[in-house]
Amino acid sequence: MPRLKLLDGLLKNLKGEIPPNHRTYRPVHRAYELLKFHTGQDFGDDYEKWEQWIQAKDESTELREEDFARFEKLMGPIEVMDDDSE
Repeated sequence: MPRLKLLDGLLKNLKGEIPPNHRTYRPVHRAYELLKFHTGQDFGDDYEKWEQWIQAKDESTELREEDFARFEKLMGPIEVMDDDSE
């Protein structure tokens, strides 16, 4: 199986298509944060808008898995807070 491109993998995680035991699995909230970080865009959880934007980008903008790992190392765990939390 070919290696997933970073953004494609994050999109699949956002949609919940990557099983937790797969090495490219990321929780939905982390996939969303990584998509924002790597693209500078914010389409919330709108999978179709993310997909359209990524498909419109030039192939030369492909990101490396090392960039992904560096982000996670720098940012640490990303926690999702409820709107009700203080």
